[in-house]
Amino acid sequence: LGAPAQKREFYLRYLVQRPLGANADVVRAELTKNKDDQKQLGTLMITSSLPCVELWVNRQRVTGKLPGKGIVVAPGNYKGLCFNPKYEMALFEYANVEAGKPALMQFTWAIVQNKLEKPYGRIALENPKSPGLMIDLGITSSEIGVAAPADGRRLKMILKDDSGSRVEERSVKIEPGQKFVVTW
Repeated sequence: LGAPAQKREFYLRYLVQRPLGANADVVRAELTKNKDDQKQLGTLMITSSLPCVELWVNRQRVTGKLPGKGIVVAPGNYKGLCFNPKYEMALFEYANVEAGKPALMQFTWAIVQNKLEKPYGRIALENPKSPGLMIDLGITSSEIGVAAPADGRRLKMILKDDSGSRVEERSVKIEPGQKFVVTW
């Protein structure tokens, strides 16, 4: 239609909203034809310390493997979800992609295994993104996925038996990808 600037703007908006959409590869091919347009794109790298059964980016499910070199996307903010039902874990992460630069969306999580027996007990773990905020890991599964601090700092953990007569507070270091076993 003779409106290349509007076409480019539309394509860039499309890639932010639908980075994995049905037309995303066509849009990327169009934008990479011109060297000036190529400079307007960035790369979104996605990693996870443990497998995501479902991975979503900007409300789109990622099917298949991600390219090792990342996804070419338009500059903007991206929201990702890593979901693993076996470990009752859903973790959101964010990335801001700038033109001409790579950005990393990193899901750092671990598995906490509740082996509190004689007596049975519950585990509450500090949220690594909100220091001081405790998250009860529940009793529906003996293995639960939890966010692990990317900076490696220690987290507060509180253990309680069902009667409330036994309570312990610990400082624990949970590493991404680790299975952390908790016993009395």
